[in-house]
Amino acid sequence: MGSELPAGTVLKGRYTIIRTVQVGGMGAVYQGLDLQLGNSPCAIKQMLPQTAAQEGYFRQRFEAEMRTLMTLGHRGIPKIADFFKDDLGHFMVMEFIEGVTVAEELWIRRCENQPLAPPREVVLDVLEVLDVLASMHQKVPPVIHRDIKP
Repeated sequence: MGSELPAGTVLKGRYTIIRTVQVGGMGAVYQGLDLQLGNSPCAIKQMLPQTAAQEGYFRQRFEAEMRTLMTLGHRGIPKIADFFKDDLGHFMVMEFIEGVTVAEELWIRRCENQPLAPPREVVLDVLEVLDVLASMHQKVPPVIHRDIKP
């Protein structure tokens, strides 16, 4: 364990990995297809414990994240479709949201020697993020993200 899954890997006899989207300190996120729902796109998050000793701690955090996401119910937060464990680890399946991150968009604009997005577009994007955060903070108890990045 500890390396990303190759394209074509089938999980739970249902989810096919298409590509790796991102690998972070706690796991990897893949774009996948849900074979039982007519090959509909999905995001598959895999928990990657660093060591067997950390497995319990990471599993608890991963499950807490899943439970929290399930309670939020905001249009800007992906919906959870499934959660399971197998020989390859712990997995959370969510709706897949197509697009690029802010960091990717800035990199593209820089490489293409384009100016940053118009101020009005930037303000609208930031207001969307703030709307999601406000809905999280209004929950009882409030949900604090602690890892906002572009």
